[in-house]
Amino acid sequence: MSIHIKGITFLASLLLASAAFAAEGTSERFQKLDLDGDGRISSTEASRDTQLSAVWDQIEKKDDGYLDRSEFSAFETMEESNVAE
Repeated sequence: MSIHIKGITFLASLLLASAAFAAEGTSERFQKLDLDGDGRISSTEASRDTQLSAVWDQIEKKDDGYLDRSEFSAFETMEESNVAE
C-alpha cells in the first residue's frame, strides 16, 4: 500500500511540475487572455484584444477555433517584427 501511495505522490508532483513549467513558457498576455485557464485562447477570449482579433484568421492555423501557445507565440513574433519595421 505504501508503494502505491508513493507512486501517486510522485505522479502528482510530476503533474504539478509540468503545469508550472508550461505556465513559465506562457506570456503574461496569453495568461490574461486565457480567461478559463484551459491553455488556449478562444475567439471570444481573443475579442478582448483588438490587435489579436484583427489577425485572428491569419494566425488560427489549426481551424479548431482556438489559439494554442505556439500559435499565440507566432502572433507575438509577428507583432514584434511589425513594430521593428
